Amino acid sequence: MNSVWKTSCSFLCDANFHPVCGELPNGDFKAYPNACELHRALCYGDAVSDAADIKCDIEREELVFSHDSVFSGFDDGTSI
Repeated sequence: MNSVWKTSCSFLCDANFHPVCGELPNGDFKAYPNACELHRALCYGDAVSDAADIKCDIEREELVFSHDSVFSGFDDGTSI
């Protein structure tokens, strides 16, 4: 589903700092610290990822949820 990642190269960087996994033109998947870095890599060439511990074989929604849960507290409303 690489159509999800298509973007204009004159994009503005938003405040989405969740780690994301993107599909590179050669079909490989790579982790990026946030969507801005992913778009920048697709537009201007690959960049070294500093999120290598993120597993790209899981769904983006799960990845964002796990990232959020670290900062947002627990399901019962208790904060960290």
